Amino acid sequence: MSVRILHLRGRSLPFRIVRWAVFLAACVYLYVRLSGAQGTSGGSSPPPLVALCLAGVLLGMVANWGLEAWKWRRLIAGTVHVPFGTAVRAILAGTTVGLITPNRTGEFLGRVAFLPAHLRDEASFITVLGSITQFAVTILVGAFAMSMVPWLGPMLPLDHAWSIAVGTGALLLGSFALILLVRPVLIVQLLERLPGSGTRLRKARVLSDVPVRILWTTLGFSALRYLVFTLQFACALHILALVPWSQALIAVPIVFLCTTLIPTAVLTELGVRGSVAVAVLAGTSMEPANIAWATSMLWAVNLALPALAGGAILLQMRANTETSVPSGAGVT
Repeated sequence: MSVRILHLRGRSLPFRIVRWAVFLAACVYLYVRLSGAQGTSGGSSPPPLVALCLAGVLLGMVANWGLEAWKWRRLIAGTVHVPFGTAVRAILAGTTVGLITPNRTGEFLGRVAFLPAHLRDEASFITVLGSITQFAVTILVGAFAMSMVPWLGPMLPLDHAWSIAVGTGALLLGSFALILLVRPVLIVQLLERLPGSGTRLRKARVLSDVPVRILWTTLGFSALRYLVFTLQFACALHILALVPWSQALIAVPIVFLCTTLIPTAVLTELGVRGSVAVAVLAGTSMEPANIAWATSMLWAVNLALPALAGGAILLQMRANTETSVPSGAGVT
């Protein structure tokens, strides 16, 4: 796989139309909310606290992608050994590729570009397990947060019936993802039933060889990552938008749940996530502009900056015209 993956584009025109329609609707919603805000009592934190918040978010970004790199190299260790530094570069490159794929589903393409060519198919399937674990954690924690809404009273003024319906659906979806994780042979069986399953799909059988302890370790790393970016977001909302911790810690999982389920691409996710955050906290005394600002800062630090770094890495790969795995990585 060469760095021509930079030129990947979505193949489904209807799906692209849906994504951009969602983005435009989110932008309109944000505009209406922000233009209609009449100086609510949100206020702002002093500059030293804002600087401290930014420093904490930056540290969280380092921890976030460091955990993801460690999780990924541990997950594929049975197929190929990748040094931690190479894993970090691959993770950042994958973030860049994710910019042009729905809900960042193409991140694995940038990662496996750093692996030996003959192992990329197997590693791609195994890498998907890491995405499934992160998806399962996000959906299940979000479902729990949704189930708490009817008991929180005015803390989060969301419609109770809607919250219960979304929470129940999310619970079922997250449970299904968890079943696929602990029983990856089901993924193999589903793929083999697809019409025209070729050699590449048959390589999915490598999923059956992943030890159960590695799967649970991957789930643990995914939970740690989720904790990191939940605290990042809650801290940003608390300091920049003066959202109480009790509200922030229950609102953030709901925002992550909704943005995970809504079809987006990273380039349009900012508007969607901002509008969801404002909608979830609507009806409180918080200033919508500050909520949008906190969301934007988190998006820029956690996604835009790593994607820029990943772009530089991919350009360097292209300039060096190297198709082999970087020095230090080899087959175990």
